[in-house]
Amino acid sequence: MARSVPITTHYENANRLHLALLKRFDETFALSHKVLRRTDPANVQLMSSAVRRLYLAFRDLKPFIGDQSVSNTAIKIRGIADALGEIRYQDMAILALEEVAPQTPRQFAQTIQQFIETRKKIRRRSRQLLERVLVTLGKIIVRAEFEKTGIVTAHETRITRRRRPASSLKNLAASIIQSHLSEFEKCSTLLNESPQFMSLVAMDSATQRLLYAIELFSDCWTSNVQLFSRSLTNLQRALTKVSDCDTLIKEIRREILESKKTGLQGTRRTFVVLFAQFSELRNFHLDESLALWNAWESDQLSSQLRKTITRSI
Repeated sequence: MARSVPITTHYENANRLHLALLKRFDETFALSHKVLRRTDPANVQLMSSAVRRLYLAFRDLKPFIGDQSVSNTAIKIRGIADALGEIRYQDMAILALEEVAPQTPRQFAQTIQQFIETRKKIRRRSRQLLERVLVTLGKIIVRAEFEKTGIVTAHETRITRRRRPASSLKNLAASIIQSHLSEFEKCSTLLNESPQFMSLVAMDSATQRLLYAIELFSDCWTSNVQLFSRSLTNLQRALTKVSDCDTLIKEIRREILESKKTGLQGTRRTFVVLFAQFSELRNFHLDESLALWNAWESDQLSSQLRKTITRSI
């Protein structure tokens, strides 16, 4: 997973905060060459995480960033993130199916291979789409748009331009993290309400937002926040695997229904077997997610995080 570069307390100056985001922008798009020139899933994962971090940083800091062009930039970055997300998912699906294939009866091999080839075709189209998106938007153009913007000073708001009490970067960071922490705790109820039947996408997204905000502002506090980042990283990885399994299971279920309509019994049996295998894999990752969440709760990390970010404000 791509590591973010923290915005340090030295960036309390608005211009320096602006430069910090530009630096993150450059580091993110430096990965695009590897993604387009090579098919290594690791490169896609790295850029997908980096773009997601960049997008969420824009979103968190939007009230403190200058004009409308920032929103336009964020929308374009979201488009890149969506294209990368589709490639990452197909990479995952192909690898997972290739691992499962040897464990299934030989008579199902041809159908599974056809399913894998379909995923590869979708991945190729997605890579072509990503290339068009990157070429159409153009890193230089998008960066130039953002360079024109500025960070609104601490005692000013973008909407009203009215004077307000000065607020340090630490105050801003604490406010953002507390907001994400509350949403994270709210979404965690999904893990306790028959999660085997529910999508955990909301929990996954909330965990990402909290994790990336902590990483973004980690240097605002002298105390170590790595404990929180490490726990959230493990939880987010497990939740993403559950969500990936959910998406793949949905596709397999669709194939089962289609084969039932066409009367292809052999094809249907193949997908029934795949359904059972990936349902079992989902349950494994779900149990992992539950264990990690229970560890977060038993260690009272939410309370500890709140104390850490509100200290010395």
